[in-house]
Amino acid sequence: LTGRVEEKRRWSDGIHQAVEAKEGLKIQADSVVVAQITYQSLFKLYPKLSGMTGTAKTEEKEFLKMFKMPVIEIPTNLPNIRRDWPIQAFATAQGKWKHVREEVQYMFRLGRPVLVGSTRIGKFHTMFSMQDLSMLQGKLKLLLKLVENMP
Repeated sequence: LTGRVEEKRRWSDGIHQAVEAKEGLKIQADSVVVAQITYQSLFKLYPKLSGMTGTAKTEEKEFLKMFKMPVIEIPTNLPNIRRDWPIQAFATAQGKWKHVREEVQYMFRLGRPVLVGSTRIGKFHTMFSMQDLSMLQGKLKLLLKLVENMP
């Protein structure tokens, strides 16, 4: 979903060759998988396992079943200061993006940086018009130009 080129990665089942033909490129042979292994099977090859993550507790049953390995929750050093806000649901995508746009503008006025993710740059353009984001004084225009020109 990043849109970035991954070296030595090709689509399977002739799809990559079809795209190469469509684009007038030299058609390369399909890659062949000579071996594959799941992460679970790979990890089982090691005599000892350990790790640290913030999401293992929710998968505790899988760790016990797959690896015969308990999940140990280590309490935080300091009290958690995060505030969980209520879930917001919107009847339409237009209403959702209007709210996102207003929230970004509010955060910008407070001087807080905001990262808005999207799977397509075109979606970003429909969420925010350049007029809405004129407060960024050209910085967003430069950023969008850089993102559009990424390989």
